[in-house]
Order: sequence, then structure tokens, then C-alpha cells
Amino acid sequence: MPFYPVGGALQSAAMALVHHAGTDDVTTDQITPLAPNATAHMERWSPNVRAMLLQMEFLQGFNTSTNAASRPKKGKPTSKPVKVTLSWQGAEFGYLYPASADTLAAQLPIVRAYADQRGDRTGEVLSQLDYFTDFYLTALGIPAGRAAHLIELILVTQLLSGLCSMPAKHMLACRRPDELDSRIMSLIPSPSHGSLPSGHGTQAVAIATVLNTLLTHAGLETADMRNRQRLVLAQSHRIAVNRTVAGVHYPMDNWAGAVIGRAVGEIIVAMGIGTTRTLPVLQADPNAPNSQAADFALADLKLLFDNPDAKPLVGVQEVPARGGKGAVQAVDLGGQSDLFAWLWGKALEDIQHVTGRS
Repeated sequence: MPFYPVGGALQSAAMALVHHAGTDDVTTDQITPLAPNATAHMERWSPNVRAMLLQMEFLQGFNTSTNAASRPKKGKPTSKPVKVTLSWQGAEFGYLYPASADTLAAQLPIVRAYADQRGDRTGEVLSQLDYFTDFYLTALGIPAGRAAHLIELILVTQLLSGLCSMPAKHMLACRRPDELDSRIMSLIPSPSHGSLPSGHGTQAVAIATVLNTLLTHAGLETADMRNRQRLVLAQSHRIAVNRTVAGVHYPMDNWAGAVIGRAVGEIIVAMGIGTTRTLPVLQADPNAPNSQAADFALADLKLLFDNPDAKPLVGVQEVPARGGKGAVQAVDLGGQSDLFAWLWGKALEDIQHVTGRS
């Protein structure tokens, strides 16, 4: 029996009707070729095709590497600390380090304590297993029915930042909390990949970066919009922390995710508006004195966004510039992208339309 992907009913109707279209061949004057490689075709393609195009373009510039051997020799431990290096178009913007046994032991009591919040947050945890667009639309006060491209931008940001967290998860190979402490029984099935960095933390911080910049570029400099920017960041923080409440992540995982997510978000912004964004180079070393027993607090995350020069940062560390004297390394991220500019412009129209600014 033949298989029709769109259903036998549609096929039978087409077979019955096709003779009404006549028997004449299509002539060349009836054919209008599409212009090759035109950005305007983004309007023609489906959202999933657009997502694939954006993904392929983005991943050409993003790289994750490590000094750890993929096949370490037995009896010959490396003399250098394991480090994961994150870079965009060859420019290094962040460094991640594996957690020591002492650090994991210091993080486990924090994870156990978060279980007390499961009564209030279980619904959120279960709703945020995959996508969490609706949580941001609620913070923005924008109905989903009038924000198709804004939703698409959020989903693309979540897709790209999630992908960018995976190589680091593999390289750092950190055990989940419930593997190390029998008292931590996870609220959800424990994911089958490494804990550090948190994929949800990476995605949430990337989305906050993109949305809050989009609101600024929409020209909505009002007290209400500034409040909504605070809500977006607070929502991102809550999404990340919910994974610790569920027992599948340490707080340190979210700090490592914040390093990746902030940069990915800024790169998407830069590609959307056609400029570069300058960021301080950060590292997430969970074994550092300010990180080993650190929680992932909203106040500290706000400092990372609003005042990265504040001393000391909690959970992450600024990388000193060569030559010292208190300077911090900085890197320019981004570049021009017609495809990202198209989606950015459409999402901007969604926000301006809903808020009456277009």
C-alpha cells in the first residue's frame, strides 16, 4: 500500500480535480525565476528552514576547544589545568574549568537545600523542560498571536545557545548532583549529558541579553519598559534556578552557562543590528575562592549585566589584560549578517506594533 505523507484524502482529491487545469504545457513566459541568495526569500521559507539557515551561519564562527586530550594516556596525568576555551571568529571570549571534588562537595548542600522550593516550583520545572517562550511573553505583556517573529527570535536564540553549551558539557564531563549524593532525588529524569555548564542557564541568559537589547532598540525608553527588562532578567534567573530546584544542576553550572549565554546573546544582537559588541573576557572557575560555595543569586547576575567592573564578581572572574595594572581583557563580538538582520527587524516590528510605537 503506497504511503502518502500528507494523507490519502488529499491525494485522491488532487487526482480527481487535476484535469480541470487543462492539458497545455507551461510556457517560459509563465515562469519567473527567483533571485539567487536573496535575503527577501526569508519571507518565503518556513520558520524551521530559517532556523537551519541561521544555525549554519552562526556555527561557522563559534568554536569550543580544550587542552584536555580526548584519549589520555594511562598513568600520565596532564601537568596543565584542564581549560575549555570559547571563541568567536578566532577571538577568545571565555574560559571554563572543571570542578574539583572539593567544589562538588561544597555545592551539594546548596542543591539539597533548593529541594525545599519544589512545592512552589514543580509546575514551572515541568513546563520548562524544553521551550519557555511563554514565560517571556508574559513578562513582556505581549500576546503570542501578534508576535510570531519575536517568538521565532526567542526560539532561535534558545536553539543556538543550547547547541553552544553542548561541547563544553562533553569536555568538562561533570557528574550530575544525584550521582554523587543519594539524598538528592531529582524531580525530573536526570539528563544523560554533563552537568557543567547548564544548558537552561545558557539559554536563559542568552534570551535575556537579546530581549533586553531588543526593547532598548525599539525606542521604548519608558519606566514600564525598564521594569519589563528587569522582569526578563528575573525570569531568566528563575528558569536557570529551577534546574537546581529540580536537583539536576549545581549553582556553579548556571554561572558557566551565563558566560556562554551572555556572549551568544551579544553575538546575535550584533549580527542583527550589524555592529560589534565589546565584552569583558570572563572565566568560570568553580574552584576559585568566590565560586566554590557560591549560589546563583539574582543580585550577582544583575551585576554581571549592569556593572561588570564591580569587585568582586561572584561565580565568574574577569580575565586580567596582559600587562596587568587592573585592566581587564575585552573582545569585540559580532559582525554583519543579512539573515539575522532580517529576523531582528521583524521581531522589532512585532514589539513596536504591539506597544503602538510603529
